[in-house]
Amino acid sequence: MRAVVVVTGDEVLEGRIGDRNGRFLAQELFAAGVELDAVQFVGDDMAVIRDAVASGLGAGAELVITTGGLGPTHDDLTMWAVAEAVGVPLVADLALAEVVRERSSRHARWADISPEVQHHSVMHQASLPGGALVLDPVGTAPGAVVAHGGSAVVVLPGPPSECVPMWRSAAGVEPVASILARAGGGGVRVVRVANLIEAQLMEYLATLPPDALSGVRMGVCARAGELEVTLRQRQGTAAADAVADRLVARYSDDVISADGRDLDTVVADALRARGATVAVAESCTGGLLGARLTARPGSSEYVRGGVIAYDNAVKTALLGVPPEVIDTAGAVSPECAMAMAEGVRRACEATYGVSITGIAGPGGGTPQKPVGTVFVGVADASGAWAEHLLLRGGRDIVRERAVAQALLALRRALVAS
Repeated sequence: MRAVVVVTGDEVLEGRIGDRNGRFLAQELFAAGVELDAVQFVGDDMAVIRDAVASGLGAGAELVITTGGLGPTHDDLTMWAVAEAVGVPLVADLALAEVVRERSSRHARWADISPEVQHHSVMHQASLPGGALVLDPVGTAPGAVVAHGGSAVVVLPGPPSECVPMWRSAAGVEPVASILARAGGGGVRVVRVANLIEAQLMEYLATLPPDALSGVRMGVCARAGELEVTLRQRQGTAAADAVADRLVARYSDDVISADGRDLDTVVADALRARGATVAVAESCTGGLLGARLTARPGSSEYVRGGVIAYDNAVKTALLGVPPEVIDTAGAVSPECAMAMAEGVRRACEATYGVSITGIAGPGGGTPQKPVGTVFVGVADASGAWAEHLLLRGGRDIVRERAVAQALLALRRALVAS
């Protein structure tokens, strides 16, 4: 079972906004057992969109999914392009027009628009390829499912907040539901291992019996501080499970999860399970650790607070870092990291304090402490400790990896408790 995703919009093609829909749909299709041939980015050109859809269908894709180009403006042309690609006329749906009109009227400035423009806006969005199944809008723009032989074209809006729920609706209706059912899903295991690089994994895999990976498709993705290994088996789960179990046994001390949970989820689950709380003190990462910890719904259960201690005076005044630590060891030192972690733990009355202090660059490095030098501190009731990191990359990468390493340090502390 194969699919193609066509992401439309000049703003995406030109890099003015990032694509989130292609990634989401790729994950959904992977989980369903559908082979994604391509995610194609195209501009707001009807002929280009039409050709991309027709090409996907012509190449044998059972699903062609488009996102974007469903609004009321002159460059929202995806419905027209899909109609041409499958060889049907575009038809105005008067009942759907009333739905679009009602949703549009919820905007505060809708009443300021002339009746002529209102009508054009509504009818533009309520026109669908003939015979299409309507996907009820989340915003103002409806989507559509267009059957074409044994395949289907799914037309979704561009805003992710609309695309995601409307895909879920499309997945439950015919012919999309039958196509996904025929894909069969299959067995998927995802193992995440901390601080493992691809070459190490390849070296280990070479030691396995020749048939260990027979029938298993493996994907390897390096992320900040971890390696994500995805194992898919077309029929059943035994072979994928066996490889996953081997990886868990080999890297037991560094396995983040063997069930696909990401690091953030593992840390959140562990904090909840222990009834523990955390507070953070950040220097070079400027609040990125706190933002990542609080990005999850319900994080108020375990996140107490934090301090961005960029200036040394803040480190001493708010976190209680002794001035002599700054004077002798420096702000980028294990002593300072431990003092920051203990200080924020105490100030916020948290179970754990986690700190990050370092040199993210591009300037500020010395021969003794080059750019990328970072210390992560963790403190609990038993004391504090620090880890010395030397991270490679530009400023953004150093900061991202420092946050990942801080979360890994917190996870190790939770496992040890």
